[in-house]
Amino acid sequence: EMWVDDLVGAEVVLSATGAPVGTCVAVVANPASDLLELDGGALVPVVFVTGHTPGRVVIDPPEGLFDL
Repeated sequence: EMWVDDLVGAEVVLSATGAPVGTCVAVVANPASDLLELDGGALVPVVFVTGHTPGRVVIDPPEGLFDL
């Protein structure tokens, strides 16, 4: 179970490498899947979140998501 307050302000990292991709600045409501808005402007569907702990969100995005 995830709450918006747990996600906003958290560091977002890749599950494969642990590399940081940004900080979640907002959660955007979307009919298909809510989106994490990162400080760099990237949007990550919540369905790609594989885990979270206080201050950290782990994602497993498809290849190329950040190449746009």
